[in-house]
Parts: sequence; structure tokens; C-alpha cells
Amino acid sequence: MENAPYALALALLVGCGSKVEDGTATNLTTSTTGTTGTTQITSTTQATGDITASCAVQSGNTLRFDCSFTLPTAEALTVEVSDDAGDVVRSFSSDASENHTVTLWGLAPTTTYTWNVVASAGTASGTATTGALPNAFSALNLATSGDVTAVDHYMIPLVCGGDSYMVIADGAGTVKWYESLGGAQNGPLGGMTGFRWTEEETVVVHVNAADVLEIDASGAVLLDTNGFSRPMHHDVDALGDYIYALNAESHAVSGGNVVVDGFYVIDRTTGATVAEWDLNDYVNATVSGGGGGPGGGFWGSEFPGADDWAHANAIHVYADGTALLSLRAQDAVVEVVADPNDPNFGDIHWILTGQDGNDLSSDFSWSGADSGFDGQHCANWNSAGDLLLFDNAGQGVNSRAMQFDVNTSTGVATVISTWDMGRHCDTQGAVYEISNGVLATCANDSYVAAFNTGSDSAVWTLDASCGAGGPLTRAMPLSL
Repeated sequence: MENAPYALALALLVGCGSKVEDGTATNLTTSTTGTTGTTQITSTTQATGDITASCAVQSGNTLRFDCSFTLPTAEALTVEVSDDAGDVVRSFSSDASENHTVTLWGLAPTTTYTWNVVASAGTASGTATTGALPNAFSALNLATSGDVTAVDHYMIPLVCGGDSYMVIADGAGTVKWYESLGGAQNGPLGGMTGFRWTEEETVVVHVNAADVLEIDASGAVLLDTNGFSRPMHHDVDALGDYIYALNAESHAVSGGNVVVDGFYVIDRTTGATVAEWDLNDYVNATVSGGGGGPGGGFWGSEFPGADDWAHANAIHVYADGTALLSLRAQDAVVEVVADPNDPNFGDIHWILTGQDGNDLSSDFSWSGADSGFDGQHCANWNSAGDLLLFDNAGQGVNSRAMQFDVNTSTGVATVISTWDMGRHCDTQGAVYEISNGVLATCANDSYVAAFNTGSDSAVWTLDASCGAGGPLTRAMPLSL
């Protein structure tokens, strides 16, 4: 399809396909709850030759083990982790060195694993028994149904026991990784307000609308930066040397004030802001110009009385230096030059709108049935170069995941596929590509569904809860 540099980091968006044995898909209905208690966390080690090894559970995380290996000469090594059936379930590589530190992660709670290292200087092996999930997860319930192999793993944000967590779980609802982000959400700008799992196996988040963090899978904080003048909200992305974080500002216009969004470009090493982009520099925003309406709403406490004109809710950045922005209040998707080193940084390539009557005009006409969208979220390219987005739809109408061909040569947008969520999802939502279709999230119900291409029936579902915690804003598929 046209306009498609979009195979970027597909590994972090694509899960494994349905496993079929003797022509029958593997189907289970499960409900995994947060088991807590006093399960002993243990490890044992055996080594031969001139190699020393040790593994110990991380302090404060029951599912990660830090291992150290010392060799007489520098060489690379691989650590393989096997389950009780002897199947290798995780593999970790370390570059050539005499001293290696490897963190074992992606492990299920209260499970004994065997790990093995082979090097020319000798061998090392041992066992590692993970502990129970922490007490904060006592109310956690990840209830799944359908084909548990339809989704490999997924990352979700959860509020459990008064704290915000990032969690990775598998298709059966088993938690394999978690990281605490501290205080829980307090209002629309409290707690975790945007996240992204990256191709480097890190998670980038912004917290309390003011701090940007990058944390790797071992739990190491790679970046912690703040001091931003504008509140950050909804979404964040990372690619190459940079992090891209949505922000917003109130601007005075004729008749009042409007909130218009933009984004920061942040150096992933230093935390410095290397560029800023403000949509207000490129549009003519007006009070009640098709936006969120004056006063109240999402920005009521931060910008009292201002019209939430754009309400950006997603940013996805691609290897060709462009970014897709979703503007809910304008029913619009915008492609922008996002590479801060490009002399055309900030230029708008095109705008696609799903509804008429807003301030923004579309550069495309629609072709075919089921055209248009309303109050959308999570616009992103799939590997075929087609546009995916979550169509929240108007009140009383079922929300849906959608796939479009956006042809920039002809200026025509054509609906390719839609997947009905069977319910209306008014707040947030997401859709991402998986190997045989899409994974879609209805945020206000904390409901996730996997659909195969060409089928409107979900092949897998997740209903997530953790006591009185907030809604599940999105589930992002990934492969371990």
C-alpha cells in the first residue's frame, strides 16, 4: 500500500499466530488471580571448569533473577531457561566479556526453572524458583477466554493496591513481568499517563504529566527526566535516539481560549528536549470549532474554561521520520514530519478526517461502505502499510477496530476491514496488529479482544481488573 515505511519494529507489535495441532486450535478458558503469600524464592547453582556463576532473586521483584558469570577469557555466552518439561522458554545473550551480568525475566510466578550456560571455559547450570506476585496484586484478575495462543504476550497498565504498574502477561492471563511506577492515578493527569514497549525491550512512560522514564526489562532506570513546561498526556513513543511525548498548551484566540496539542522530542541518553512541535502553529483553532467544547472535560482543572480543541490521544513514530497523531476532538489523523534533524520538521503531510463539521479539512475523499470514524484513538500503520485505528463511534453505536488503505497519490481512503467490539467504548481504546489480525481494547470496560483477519468474532478475550483500580487504557501486543 502507499505511504508505507511501516514495518518498523514489527516484532514488538506482532504476537504469535494460533497454534494448531491435528487441525484443532488450542482453546482454554482461564481466570488467573493474584496469588500472594510466602512462597520461598530459591536458586541453586552448579559450575564446572574455569567458570563461576551465581543467580539471586532481585530485591523487590519476585519474577526477576540477577545472574553473574565470570570466565577466564572474554567470550560471548547465552543463558537458556527451561521449564519442568525441559522446553527452553527464555534465552538471553551477552556480548563478549570476562564478566557477564544477565537478568532472567519473563518468568511465571511460583515456578521452578532450570537455567544453563555453556562456554568454552566450562558450563554452569542451576534452578530458579520465582515467588508469588506481591500483595498489591491480591485483587488482580486477568480472565481470558478462547484461543490462548492467538496472543503471545501483551503489556498493560494497571492500578493495583494504590500503585501504578506496568505488567506483561501471556494469552492465558499469567503475569510474566511487572514494574511499579509508584502512586496511582489521581485524575486524568495522575499516575501513568502514556506508555510504549520498545524494540529494545524497554518501556517508556510519562508519569503525573511531568516525568519521562525509560526502564529496561531488568528494572534498570535508563532515563528519568522532568522540568517540562507543558503537561504531558495520553501517549508517548520512542524510536532511535529520541522519545516523543504528547503535550498540550492553552492558547488565546478570538472569543476565548483553546487547548491545542503538540509533542516534545527528548534525547533518550541525556533527557534534554531537542525539539518541540505545536499544532497551533499550523492550524486555525477556534472556540467551539468542532472541538471538545468550552470548560470542564479532560483539561478542566489544568486549563479552566478553555475549549479542548484537538484532544490528541496517540502518537506513533516511524523509521521514515514521520509521526501519526490522532486528534479525537477533530475526528482527524495527521501525518507530521517528526525527525528533529529534518529541515522540514513539523510540516504536516496530510490530514484524514472521519467526520465533517470540524475546523480541520481532509485531504482525502472516502470510498466504499463503512466509511468514516468518530472520536478515534490509536492511529498507527500496520506492516502492509494500511492505517489501523480504534473508532470509538458516537453514543449508542458499537465501537470498532478499523483498517484503511490511505492512498496519497489518488487522495482516496478506503475501508478494508472492520471488527465490531460488541459494545460502545467512550473513553480511550486501541488497536494493534497481531500475526493473524488485530488486538483491540475497549478502555472503559477494561476489555481486550483478538480478531482474525476476515472474521468479526473474537478468537480471544481478556477482562482485566485489580480491585478498585482504574480502567485498562490499552493492551499492547509483544513477543517474548
